[in-house]
Formats: sequence, structure tokens, C-alpha cells
Amino acid sequence: KKTISLNSPDYEKYMRLKSSNKPFCNTKYAVFLDLNMPYHSDLALDGLKTVVPSDYYRSLNRFFSITEEQQGVKIVIAAHPKTDLNLDVFEGREVYRLITAEIVKDAKFVITPHSTSLNYAVLNMKPCIFIYTNEMEDLYANSRVKEIKLLANFIDAPVYNIDKFQPADKLNIKKPNLARYDDYKYSFLTSKEV
Repeated sequence: KKTISLNSPDYEKYMRLKSSNKPFCNTKYAVFLDLNMPYHSDLALDGLKTVVPSDYYRSLNRFFSITEEQQGVKIVIAAHPKTDLNLDVFEGREVYRLITAEIVKDAKFVITPHSTSLNYAVLNMKPCIFIYTNEMEDLYANSRVKEIKLLANFIDAPVYNIDKFQPADKLNIKKPNLARYDDYKYSFLTSKEV
């Protein structure tokens, strides 16, 4: 038997886009990696309750507005593939689906609860901010929120309960920890042998 190392599909897509000089847009922006949290099918499969959509999106949009004001960026949404784009849940912010790699490539930083699209942030060496809400903590303290905190710790990125984040609080956008990002890359996305 022989083990053959392969690149993940996300790594392959990253490599194809890496040489492109065409910017996604000409404004300063950060990207939210949407999970479609209130409607995510994995929650039902795991027997978990879902968050209340109106509360969840209210918390997100409040945090986005604070972030836009503090950081001088606009927040764009990289929608989960199952997100219903007919719903205006992001208060008029630009929402894109199926072009996450392209959006992340030129973003100033990335905001995420936990998403496999984090791969693109790590590969492009983008600062990351992990978030969750009070309700997520109540429902998923020992599952999803625990995973969020573990993943943030793995790449040495800050985590915020956005319901406790106030306009006077300073958002910590840390430079990527290159060693941790490399650990992630070579643990999950590619191999040094490829």
C-alpha cells in the first residue's frame, strides 16, 4: 500500500486564483463567511435546536455596523450555498454566493462563526475574527461554540460574543500568526510533499 498526498479542492482553487491581478472590487471591505446558521441542515442532523433568525441577524448586523464604523470598511457577505438570497437579512449589504474564494482574496479581514471557507482566509493570510451570539452559546456551548473557540485558538485568532461587544470596545484584528496558519494549511489543505 502506498499513501499519496493530494491537495484539497480549496487549495487547488486558491492556486488558480493566486496569480490573478483582477481585484474583486475597488473598495476597502471585509467579508463575512455566512453559515446560514438559522437554517443550517447539520443542526437538525445533530438533533440541535436552531437559533431564532430575527435575533441572530439583528446581532450580526449590529456587529457589522460597529465594525464598519470602527474599521472604515464595508462588510460583504459570502453566502452559504443554501442561503435564500431573496431574504434581505443583511440590511442591504452586498451578498454573493459561490465566489467565496474570489471575495476572500482581496478582503482586509474575515469574520466567521466556523466555516470550511476559512480555508481561503488561511491560504490568503487574512486576519480572522471568530464570532458567536448569546443564543449560540446557550444552545451550543459544548458543540458549535466550543468548536469556534478551538478553531480560533488553533490559528491564534480572536473570538467575540457579538452580543456583548459594545461600540466603545476595540476590535482586535491581529496579524496572521504565520506558524499557526502554516500548521492549518499543512494539516488540512495540502502537504509539503505535493
